[in-house]
Amino acid sequence: MIKVSERELKCLKALNIGHEDYFDDDLYWYEYKYIAKKTKLTFCQARRSVRALKRKGLAEYSQLFNEDGFVNGSGHHITEEGWNYLRTLND
Repeated sequence: MIKVSERELKCLKALNIGHEDYFDDDLYWYEYKYIAKKTKLTFCQARRSVRALKRKGLAEYSQLFNEDGFVNGSGHHITEEGWNYLRTLND
């Protein structure tokens, strides 16, 4: 099983907001600032934790594009592996 720190778990749960019942990787994307606010961590702590989650394959970063092909924003989201990891904790 993957080892996740307390801070990383807080961030993973914040990334899971909107995915509680099912996984869909196109739904919700979050910035570090939002994750820090939801977890009550500092910006730097949230950034470090999310980057650790990315290295473990539990989170992902992507740029979002509009219909014209221009970058419309960017953010992080939970991966299916991260979603399944949270399910194992709840069982």
